[in-house]
Amino acid sequence: MQKKIEGIVISTVDYKESSKIVNIFTATEGIIGTVAKGCKNIKSPLRTTTTTLSYGIFYLNEKSKGLPVITEVDIISYFKETRKDFFQLNL
Repeated sequence: MQKKIEGIVISTVDYKESSKIVNIFTATEGIIGTVAKGCKNIKSPLRTTTTTLSYGIFYLNEKSKGLPVITEVDIISYFKETRKDFFQLNL
């Protein structure tokens, strides 16, 4: 089942050899854990879209078991200026 959500990547964790678990914060559903398969490969279209502070529309393929898988992302903003100065994040 295909699902579309709008959110911002708040954290990532390496998963297996070429994938990541990506936590996305959404306004309607809170934090959603997802998997970006193959996103650590150099030629992957998900490589830059699944970095921290990437804001966009995420297309997920939901299964009955396990985490939903990110299939595609339409980026709205990368927040480049905020990434340059992590002190702005108030962590």
